[in-house]
Order: sequence, then structure tokens, then C-alpha cells
Amino acid sequence: MRITEDRYHREQLQLNLAMRMIRHEARTATIHAWTGLTADRIRKLHRQYIHDGDAVAKRHRGKPPRQSSFFLRNADLRRQASALGGLYALLGLLKTEAAKTHAHGMPPWVELFCEAYETYLGLGLGCEVTFEHAAYLLEALQRRTELRPGSCPVCHAFTIIDTQRRMPPQCAVCEDPLTEGTLGETHGGARTKSRASRRVRIAADTTHDTPSSPHLRRTVPRS
Repeated sequence: MRITEDRYHREQLQLNLAMRMIRHEARTATIHAWTGLTADRIRKLHRQYIHDGDAVAKRHRGKPPRQSSFFLRNADLRRQASALGGLYALLGLLKTEAAKTHAHGMPPWVELFCEAYETYLGLGLGCEVTFEHAAYLLEALQRRTELRPGSCPVCHAFTIIDTQRRMPPQCAVCEDPLTEGTLGETHGGARTKSRASRRVRIAADTTHDTPSSPHLRRTVPRS
């Protein structure tokens, strides 16, 4: 009986996580790598999600994003990436201890990652960083070859350091002083957001700067 209950619990966790990732439009290969569900089961879950609710979740095909330069493209993306990276640090996702897995085989960092990504979306900074981009950002910060976690030399907030020195070391907020200010003027009877409303700083935590851990180097089946 205990074995049956454990199996049911494990399968329920896998299904719940898969549905959570489907809502964020994760690729089938990513869901398979993180949950262990088969591609056929994931496709059925996707059809069920579309059928049961009014929400629309696209199924993205092709290779997932693998370019670190995406996060350095402009100031807005740099701010969003730094905020997301800061959330990873706060949740302990940049520490080597996060590599441990539960007895049921599903790594605990997956749920923490989803929490970080959903918190990022709730901050209202933008939505250019997709679920797959966020997954690669975490992997890149773990590898520390092109991007690494650090602190801004001006305000000491968490920021992402470009190891290739394509961008200055300070955070995007300090680099652009025009982000200071208040809410913008009213437009059409409603206040518009100024650039200051997108100003989010997370205190840097030096404990996150540990040697790279391999737990995010997921193997995605080749098509």
C-alpha cells in the first residue's frame, strides 16, 4: 500500500508541475527533461489544459534559447534579467546545495524556479523574458562562463556581470540616471508608468557566488 501511495504522490507532483510549466508555455522537451513525463503524455495534458480553460498556451517548437547576449540587448532586458537573477539568489538557486534531489527523483529546484519566474512576472517589469529564457539564464549563472552573479559597484544591488565585458559592470539602473523619478503625467485620464516604476533592486548576497553546480545542465533529447 505504501508503494502505491508513493507512486501516486510522485505522479501527482509530476502532473502538477507539468501543468504549471504548460501555463508558462514551456517546450515539450523541457517539460520532459524536468518531470520525466513522456512527450505523448505532455501533449495530452496540453490539449486538456486548452480544452478545460479559456487560457491560451502556445506550444513552442524548435530549439530553446541559448544566447546570453539576449539579456544584454537593452537596458530594460538587463533590468529584468537582474531582477530575475536576484530572485534566484534569494531562493538559493545559485548555491551548490540546490543540486540535491528529492527521493521521488524530481529535483526541488524546479518548483523554486517556477516560484521565481512567477514572482518576476508579478513585479510588472515586463514579459520579454520567457520561461525558456529564464531557464537558460539560471543555467548561465550557474556556469559563470559568460554571465555571473555579482553586485553593482555603485549601489551594491544584485546585478549580472558580463564576463565578456560587453557591458559596464554597474547595474542598468545606475548606468541610466533617468530611471529616477515619480509617476508620469496623466494620459487619457490614467497615470502612465515612468521608468522609475520599473526600478527594482535586490540586495546582493555574496554567498551565492559559489563554484558552478551541474544540476541545471539538463539533457534535452535531440529531435
